[in-house]
Amino acid sequence: MNLKEQNILFISRSTQFGGTEKIIIEMCEVLISQANSITVCSFGNIDVPYLNKLGIKHYYIPDIENKSLKTIALILRVISQIIETENITIIHSNHRMAAFYSQILSLKYKFINIATAHGIFFNKKILTKFCYKHTKIIACGDIVKKNLINVYRIDPDKITVIHNAVKIKKTEYKPILDNCEKKILIGNIGRLSEEKGQIYFILSIPEIIKHHPDALFLIIGDGDDKEKLKKAAQNIGVYEYVRFLGYREDIINIITQLDIVVLTSLTEGLPLTPIEAFSQGIPMVATKVGGTVEIVRDGENGYLVKSKSVLEIAEKINKLVEDNAIYIRFSKNAKKTYEKEYSFDVFKKRIVSYYENIGENK
Repeated sequence: MNLKEQNILFISRSTQFGGTEKIIIEMCEVLISQANSITVCSFGNIDVPYLNKLGIKHYYIPDIENKSLKTIALILRVISQIIETENITIIHSNHRMAAFYSQILSLKYKFINIATAHGIFFNKKILTKFCYKHTKIIACGDIVKKNLINVYRIDPDKITVIHNAVKIKKTEYKPILDNCEKKILIGNIGRLSEEKGQIYFILSIPEIIKHHPDALFLIIGDGDDKEKLKKAAQNIGVYEYVRFLGYREDIINIITQLDIVVLTSLTEGLPLTPIEAFSQGIPMVATKVGGTVEIVRDGENGYLVKSKSVLEIAEKINKLVEDNAIYIRFSKNAKKTYEKEYSFDVFKKRIVSYYENIGENK
């Protein structure tokens, strides 16, 4: 396929700027010099000024999870106008409901349907099978591909695995805390919500400070569970050891100052946090869920633990703090994992190749 003749539309829900939105931005960066044009439409919370800087138009649409007939009709009308105005030849969906709208519109318009599956699901089987019926699918990890095949009976030949990646941009060093040079900084990064499991990170703190009272625990992110987590830290008497930094855009700057990154999720697709940590050679302690196990290899570049296992989380953090030889080995292997499998250069080659050969993909 001649990419220079293609006009690509990315559709996403984007209720907040997170992993999916970062990947969309990266795909835009990859394809803007390859395609004729790129357009993005979303509910919001994507970096519109940066898209505009790249020369990419952004259209706002109502929340695609709103399933009222009035909203569905409005969204169909808006996307139809985009297809006609921008002469769209490829629609790349990044949410199941985005794929739903793309599927319906393919009955009226001629374009190639692509969808990226960013996570693991077990619900809405009829809807999901309909959304992906005539769609070429990118799975962000092997575990996501298996989920589509085993749960939704999607034809494996329609699915291509392209791992998420992180583009490392030069970042200005800014101290995240004052007077913390002699502290052990342990961070948890992500949306503050039940499925991210930060409560278990907090509950592990007493067992860690018992051995390492010079440790500080940084929670980076925002979300509905913020006050609940603060209260939990107060109730178990560890609030003085915890710092809530809120939502931050300088994630790499923060990671470079951490000693250990901890991921306590109860469910994941292919998370970006381990990739970001490994890009800086920072070892992980992570729960053994979803695509995390594709990135974090237990005993090689980090430790994997059972989800909700407070004592195991504390045990592995203590081990990393206390055994310098293991820490150095994990750090070197983490950097190698990033460079070999999850760098932006690797991602770029795979995305461009996928689009160029899209006519051959099943």
